[in-house]
Amino acid sequence: MNVLLPLLLLTLLPLGGPQVLESSLGGESDPGGQASAQREFLVQSDPRGSLVAVTLQFPGGAGLDPQGREGTTHLLGRWLEAEAGRRVADLEAGVTVEVTGDDVLITLLAPPTSWQVALDRVEGLLSASSSAAGDLERLREEHRARLVFESGAPVRLFELGRSRLLAGPEADEVRPVRGTPESLARITADDLASHLEAHLQLSNALTVVVGPVNPELVHERTGVQPRVISAVAPFTERSAATSEEPGTPRTAEPADADTAGLSTIPTALRTRLFRTPGPAPDPSMLTGARAWDSRDRIAVDMELTAAWMAVAWAFPDDASSLLLEFLAHNLLEILVPSPPDPGLYGADVQVVSVGGQPVVMASVTADPRAAARWEERVAAAMELVAQTPPQGSFFELTRRRFRNEALLAMSDPAERSRRLARDHGRTGELADFGRIIWQLSPEALAQVAASAAPPRIFVLGPLEMIQRGPGR
Repeated sequence: MNVLLPLLLLTLLPLGGPQVLESSLGGESDPGGQASAQREFLVQSDPRGSLVAVTLQFPGGAGLDPQGREGTTHLLGRWLEAEAGRRVADLEAGVTVEVTGDDVLITLLAPPTSWQVALDRVEGLLSASSSAAGDLERLREEHRARLVFESGAPVRLFELGRSRLLAGPEADEVRPVRGTPESLARITADDLASHLEAHLQLSNALTVVVGPVNPELVHERTGVQPRVISAVAPFTERSAATSEEPGTPRTAEPADADTAGLSTIPTALRTRLFRTPGPAPDPSMLTGARAWDSRDRIAVDMELTAAWMAVAWAFPDDASSLLLEFLAHNLLEILVPSPPDPGLYGADVQVVSVGGQPVVMASVTADPRAAARWEERVAAAMELVAQTPPQGSFFELTRRRFRNEALLAMSDPAERSRRLARDHGRTGELADFGRIIWQLSPEALAQVAASAAPPRIFVLGPLEMIQRGPGR
């Protein structure tokens, strides 16, 4: 939710002193060469954009870190982000690197007049045959000091617990993406060079370009015909001619709901006050593999002033990314009441990946005295959506809010390029968001919710107080 390159490999200072690293990756980036010919390029041309975003996605991520040297990819990424950013700063461009357990995303954001030059510099950093790198000892110690400082913090313990939850009871250990103080101490410059050469070659990258770019320029630069993606629809109301398929009936209004005063109802209440049973979902329509199929619960006793909870559901790998995000949006509206519940400190729902398979995860922080109630509420939320999804005008309002939030996020070209890379990497397909959003239905929402595996639950906090609850 990084990578590093030969540059880094060349003068990283291992524990014994200065050392020049050699990479076997050949010389500079080779537009039109063999490496480019093996790559896949996606282009979303948006003439309205003012910046160009380019995301390079490398598969594997921190999951490929050597045993006992966890944090290798993260350490490379931190260096790359700083070094690449320095190299493109004079072009008014910037670089961010994100490392997860499944992939590495390097994202360049640059003006339309200089993005190609900036990309050449970033790719040159990845494919240079020799270069002066930074101080490995300094970089490692800065990161190690940060990990030591954060050790024992509830939020970090909660993150580790969630990782254990997602890994499942069969996993021997949890391998943290950022590593540990002990694993960082074992990482050498040779380790970084070997990891780069094995896993972070440009020929393995999926490249996504978003912004005011002519796809033919990409073709000329690389010698590869890119796949062109339609631009996201603008912020306009749907028209009768384009919003629905011919002959598609409009969603029926709830029979027992008075919608005349809808505008006076708090947003978070609308999808709960007016729910009517929908048609029985058919989870058999989704047949893909899931990250797990059994329920699990982990509880860790710790004297804290709050209870931290995570509830995760695994989904078939052929489930629509857009539909899962819409499901997460609905779950959050269920979990965040209006007016606020004094026992709830915070809630969040997101779609994550476990071994390349989709998982919806809800995270809640609550008063320990109300934690048992909130655990039950969160665990039951998925079944509620499966059995009684929002209907009629209330579904329309929920969908419209989701669309507006998604379009606002995707107005950032960097975020859009990362999303396109991950969607393509998981399913091999790219949905036309502006068109498909209006095809989401209560039935589809109920169907995907019904396809969820039994939840896995993690609880961190004062267990005696959590079990006792208020007034017990």
